[in-house]
Amino acid sequence: MENGSGFEMYLYRLLIELGYSGVYKTIGSRDFGVDIVFTDPVGVENVVQAKDIR
Repeated sequence: MENGSGFEMYLYRLLIELGYSGVYKTIGSRDFGVDIVFTDPVGVENVVQAKDIR
């Protein structure tokens, strides 16, 4: 992956493949650092903040 956006897309696709529902990737600024949101099997909404630490 060349940058943080590539990693975010990887996580997005991984969560979908793992069968999580309500998976979406935030766009742009003013998202309070949230990059991906998904709902787990119990119905709890989760947020992911992905970081490129290179």
